[in-house]
Amino acid sequence: MAKEKEEKIVEATEPIVAEPVAVKAPVEETVTLPKKTLEDLLDRVDRIEFAASKSRLAHYDKKNPDAIGKEVSVSVYEEKIVTAWETIEDIVEKNPTTGVWMERQTIRLHFLEGEAEEMAYQQFVRRTSKKAARVLSETKLEDGRTTFKIETIETGLTPEKVLEIDIAFIN
Repeated sequence: MAKEKEEKIVEATEPIVAEPVAVKAPVEETVTLPKKTLEDLLDRVDRIEFAASKSRLAHYDKKNPDAIGKEVSVSVYEEKIVTAWETIEDIVEKNPTTGVWMERQTIRLHFLEGEAEEMAYQQFVRRTSKKAARVLSETKLEDGRTTFKIETIETGLTPEKVLEIDIAFIN
């Protein structure tokens, strides 16, 4: 037993090298509250927003741009983000024999991946969904156009994507 104590003393006198310690990132504070209280608060916010003057809210948002993140909608067709479209054919005419109006509208969609696809305008309207995106920055081009650098939020695409899109093709 005495030998064990002596060995421990010998080990303790040897130089000690500190092992690296992992530093954890600060944890965001969370608040726990009953579900009823949360629902009451959200209902109150909905009531206030409904009763609020739209012009005063817009004025506040303009003066405090960082207070609320600006969100826009992007068009998603068959799980692909639409970055632009152009009209290929737009013919609306009345059939002289039947009196029925006929429409032939064809558009070309341009997707984020770089591909393009032509389709009937009605097909585009019926199969396109709008998904939310967050505006990161706004750029005014020399020709007068405005482009937004946006980050996708709920497009159903697993990794969030950052892309630049013309203002004409959002919302």
